[in-house]
Amino acid sequence: MIQNTIEEYNVELAAFIPKFTKRTEHLPKASAEEVAETIFGAATDRISKLRYVIGEDAQFYIDLKNKNSEEDFLRSM
Repeated sequence: MIQNTIEEYNVELAAFIPKFTKRTEHLPKASAEEVAETIFGAATDRISKLRYVIGEDAQFYIDLKNKNSEEDFLRSM
């Protein structure tokens, strides 16, 4: 769960978090082992890569962003 320390954001977060998680609740989440393997791979693969995708839930949002205009993506969020 995201911890918020800015009081003004509480209303927005209260609306966003359930909507955000509901959209991917049916997808498998990455396990702790998968996360650890990816971090290790990132640290040792000698590739200058900024981001690694872990889990189908993360891929869902990447695909959503790539398939829509910036405006439509932000509206859906």
